[in-house]
Amino acid sequence: QVGAGAPVIAGGLDFLGARFGQGVRVAGGNQLAMPSAGDLSLDAGTIAFWAQLPQTYPASSINRHYLQATSANADDYPAYTGTLALRRDLVGPNGSPRWNFWTTPDTGIPGRNDLTTPDTLAPGLHHFAISWDRAAAASGSRSPSIS
Repeated sequence: QVGAGAPVIAGGLDFLGARFGQGVRVAGGNQLAMPSAGDLSLDAGTIAFWAQLPQTYPASSINRHYLQATSANADDYPAYTGTLALRRDLVGPNGSPRWNFWTTPDTGIPGRNDLTTPDTLAPGLHHFAISWDRAAAASGSRSPSIS
């Protein structure tokens, strides 16, 4: 299920059987992008999706594979202000695989947050949910979470 606005599709997409009906397969350099305006509240929300994790990940010069990313400034290297992303990378201890949920606020790198955990997931379909609540995080009662 996708929200408001037309998706931007770069490359070919395949539709195949998934957990609930059909799922979209975005492979290689292909991309499926939805506008965040009208779809993403910066104050509070949850992004949930199913992902088919592979037996092996393709080679990557940066040792990173993104499952989800949204950025107000995707060309703002190295800060990427206004970004929320979930990736699997090989930059954990001794090059071990890990999941990294990271955010960079509009104020830049000093406010960046990284929530990391070792990758212990087996290949196959997995459900991911990323939740945030800006007011609760500011008060210290709750921080962004991933499950």
